[in-house]
Amino acid sequence: MRSEGRKTGIARVIRNLLVAISTFVFVSFGSAAESPKWQAEWQKTIEGAKKEGQLSLYGGQEITHPDITSAFSKEFPFIKIISASGRAADMMTRIVAERRADKYLADLTASGPNGPRMLYLNKILDPLAPTLILPEVTDTSKWYGGKHWYADPENKYIFMFEGTIVTTGLSVNTKLVSAGEIKSYWDLLQPKWKGKLLGQDPRGAALLTPVLIPLATGLLKGAGLKAGWYNGDLANWLFAFLNIFLFTAAIWWSASLLYRAETVRGRVEDDLQKANTDLEQRVQDRTAELSLALTTLRERWYSPVARAYLTSTATIPTGR
Repeated sequence: MRSEGRKTGIARVIRNLLVAISTFVFVSFGSAAESPKWQAEWQKTIEGAKKEGQLSLYGGQEITHPDITSAFSKEFPFIKIISASGRAADMMTRIVAERRADKYLADLTASGPNGPRMLYLNKILDPLAPTLILPEVTDTSKWYGGKHWYADPENKYIFMFEGTIVTTGLSVNTKLVSAGEIKSYWDLLQPKWKGKLLGQDPRGAALLTPVLIPLATGLLKGAGLKAGWYNGDLANWLFAFLNIFLFTAAIWWSASLLYRAETVRGRVEDDLQKANTDLEQRVQDRTAELSLALTTLRERWYSPVARAYLTSTATIPTGR
């Protein structure tokens, strides 16, 4: 994810390592059946990584988890890992800000598919497909559906190396909560858990809409059935209607935010371009003023004899 033409060896190492782990296929590198071409390319990549000696990872636990980084460091001890963790939207915003400041710091980022789309639209990403080397990665027969899956229209920038049907879950501290003590979300409403619950800040950029909306409507449905406000058929109808309505509202809200963000980005880019043009013009004007001042200084303070002496001295050979 560096500047054009600068494909770091380290980024290629971690990309291939992560992708190889996700396949759960173990292949012996010393097999006689393997082509020596990929081995030479892999060795070249390793040598490039040794020269650079540093890897910058941006993202969540899917890339910065201590177990992942320690396993990587154990296999490649000559590479120092620098990681930056946080919510996907915050990481994407950070990368965009760094690029606009002409700083190419991140080597690799991993998150859900939505965040990297912003990087793709801003033409920040380098193609990942050409960097894949290891046979267990490039062999598409080992992947689901017999192909590599990407989240971008060009199928080469945003690689999807795993997939789940659930975006989040409920985690408990097993030292404080007994197994089976929490059986449903309703159990969280018990008074004993007051002040002991943690949740993601809904004011952040990564609102868990696919989880929060069904959860809220499900709780409302359950409460209505329990109170006898409606029967099962009506509850199912209301549940479906509310989900459709709320999801539509969420999509419209997200689209409006994206539109406003794009508008602001366009204005900022215009202001930066204008400021850059003004700065260049000021530099040119200042250079012209300094040149004029230097010429005036020479004409005023150098006597004809001094000018003749300096001119003749400048043309005298060194004698070597």
